[in-house]
Amino acid sequence: MLLPKVAKLFGLTLLAQNVTDYFTDICTKIIAERRASKGTGNKRYDFLQLLLDANDKNNETEDNNDLISETNGQKSELDTDARPIQTHNKSMSDAEMIAQCVVFFMAGYETTATTISYAAYLLAKNPESQERLFEESKRIFESKSDIDYDAIERLEYLNGVVMETLRLYPPALVLTREASVDTVLAGDEETIKLFKGDIFQVPIYVLHMDRQYFDDPYAFKP
Repeated sequence: MLLPKVAKLFGLTLLAQNVTDYFTDICTKIIAERRASKGTGNKRYDFLQLLLDANDKNNETEDNNDLISETNGQKSELDTDARPIQTHNKSMSDAEMIAQCVVFFMAGYETTATTISYAAYLLAKNPESQERLFEESKRIFESKSDIDYDAIERLEYLNGVVMETLRLYPPALVLTREASVDTVLAGDEETIKLFKGDIFQVPIYVLHMDRQYFDDPYAFKP
């Protein structure tokens, strides 16, 4: 959303409330199930578990710092030169984790489907590229009954097709970021000063179509 403050003023949202409630309910239940099954050996390895593990680690760090503070600076039996370690780690609330999960849903499903659709379109428009990709796939998988990650990593032309598809049709046209500190972006001819809290955008599509970086930016060249 390009103007979040204006949207908030008029009560506009990116997603309908019933959609937000649906995903919030799903994520809340999954988080509760993960916490209940902690230590049972049924650990999942996905983005949500990554958030939960990072959150637990930050909580442990905060608890350790509190313990050091409560000892009034007394030295530890394990390290007689130990001193309190200052850390800026911040644990995430459930609401923040749920918000991240919704982003995962939006950025993970729709963008993937869109990229695959554009890749199929580009291959249909460029039959020579389609044939080369077919021959590479046939060569890599002719001696394999199953497709595994090791084999996929050898598909160099497929990687080129995906990268070129993302260049020509990026799912996100811009990246929006917030400056965490005052800084200066130095360019070849001018500089841009950003202050903490400033919102700025990186024009991905414009960069991908810039002849300064790509000689023939509108051509499909895996």
